[in-house]
Amino acid sequence: MGREGQPGSVHEATDRRNLAAHRDQARGNFTIEINTLIAASYHKHIGFFKRHSDLLAPFGAKVADEFIHPKPPGHILVMLQTAKALGLTEDEVLRQPMLPGTRAILDFKRALLWEGTVAEWWFSMLTEEPIGYWARAWFKALTTHYGFTREQAIYFSTHEEADLKEHDEGVMGHGSFNRTVMQRILEDGYADVREGYSLEYCAFAAVDLYGLMHRAAYEESV
Repeated sequence: MGREGQPGSVHEATDRRNLAAHRDQARGNFTIEINTLIAASYHKHIGFFKRHSDLLAPFGAKVADEFIHPKPPGHILVMLQTAKALGLTEDEVLRQPMLPGTRAILDFKRALLWEGTVAEWWFSMLTEEPIGYWARAWFKALTTHYGFTREQAIYFSTHEEADLKEHDEGVMGHGSFNRTVMQRILEDGYADVREGYSLEYCAFAAVDLYGLMHRAAYEESV
């Protein structure tokens, strides 16, 4: 219900647009930092990928995809385009401190990458495929109900494509690639974890913290 007690009121539309802006501000820093972590995982886990050299090409394509598709600097570029449509400045998106609740997922993943095992990191990346479905829903909502053009909502369409589909002349969908890596981890005996960091915990904690990022943005917007 909107502030005037009627669904679909101008106030409700404004509230939802403000929420989208807060979420996009959170995702701005998230996009930059998670992409650098993904790139760093190529270096950190190169021993595993040497054992599975057939994955080196699709992994390289995945890392490059984050930084060059649809053109450099990749997903950062499309994030800034959609942020601008939501009324956010580059300074707000790139240089303002993140809310603690929106930063938690980054700090968790960073700790898994540098302190944890190969399996812990890759099972935490189970969030990437669901993000594609989330992006699809946001793209449809913004272009259907809130007057955004497809170009203004490009951040969301780009992530639906990247996470769920083969794209850009053969780049594997990121969700499919992650599942392939997780299958190899289990088959190859690489599924060692630290005490308190089971595979299930790493996967579900990442999901919960992704939800926390959105809740923190919502609470800041109301």
